[in-house]
Amino acid sequence: MPLTDEEKEGLSPEEVAAIDGGDDDDTIEETDAEAAEREAKEAADAEKQAAEDKAAAQKIADEKAATEKAEADKAATDDKAAEAKAKEDADAKALAEKEAADAAAAKEADEVPAPQQTQPPQLPSVDPEKLEAAKTKFDEAKTQFDDGEIDYQAFDEIKTEYNRLRWKDEDAKEYNQNARHFQWQGSQDKFFEDNPRFLSNQTLNAAYVATVNRILKTEDGATMTDDQLLAAAKKQVESDLVLTADPTATEAEEVKRQAAEKARKAKAIAAAKSGNADRSTIEDGDIAKLPSAEEESDPSEFDYLDRLDGEKFQEAIEKLTPAQLERYESAA
Repeated sequence: MPLTDEEKEGLSPEEVAAIDGGDDDDTIEETDAEAAEREAKEAADAEKQAAEDKAAAQKIADEKAATEKAEADKAATDDKAAEAKAKEDADAKALAEKEAADAAAAKEADEVPAPQQTQPPQLPSVDPEKLEAAKTKFDEAKTQFDDGEIDYQAFDEIKTEYNRLRWKDEDAKEYNQNARHFQWQGSQDKFFEDNPRFLSNQTLNAAYVATVNRILKTEDGATMTDDQLLAAAKKQVESDLVLTADPTATEAEEVKRQAAEKARKAKAIAAAKSGNADRSTIEDGDIAKLPSAEEESDPSEFDYLDRLDGEKFQEAIEKLTPAQLERYESAA
């Protein structure tokens, strides 16, 4: 008998179904199907959730790995940047130090060297006032002796003392002069040993000697030591003649420089020969200072031209006679 509504209160649907129709297999089978469906759904949901959890965990792991890689890459980039900056700073410092050293070396080369030699030992000369007093006394004694006021012995003593002082003064001056001369000669020998072209080249030597003598006549020259004077004259001559040879250049650089110099001079010679270059502005004295056209070519005839550069070389080339120009071109 089916349950009443009051009896059904407090019972679950399954319990009601079991009591109302315990022999109804269709109802039980339907309930089992629903349970199976529910379990399958729960299993699917659990599997889906597990998959989602796994995907989320993998995403977190991937993001963490990506973050760690990005941080590692950034650290590596920062390290490389730091290394590059350190190298750049080191290179800049090295360059600055080199430029400072080069500037100091250039300044030192431009400056006249400090005194390097001392004056030779000097013999003391006689005090001029003392020597003058002895001479006055001698002159007076001579007059007194001639007048018979003193005897010869007294006169001879005064004369002997005067001569002693006079000879001592003369000997000291001669010795000091010779010592200074030998020192000056030694300074010259040392300079020409270090700078042979200023001695072997007649034109260059003449210019150098004239420059030394000119500096000697100046106030600064009078106070210079030998080394200062000779170095100052060298610097002046090199500047005036625009000497271009660079003793510090490498062999390859010097060969390249000489080739360029030869090409430049050949161009200047061609320009001078072209159309019989106008010589109307050249004074006779300028031509007279150069070898005449009739003279045989001397190996050193045109040495001075090889020491010139730029406009000075062009001006000198244009002063040559056609014959001289021909000889110079052949020699070059």
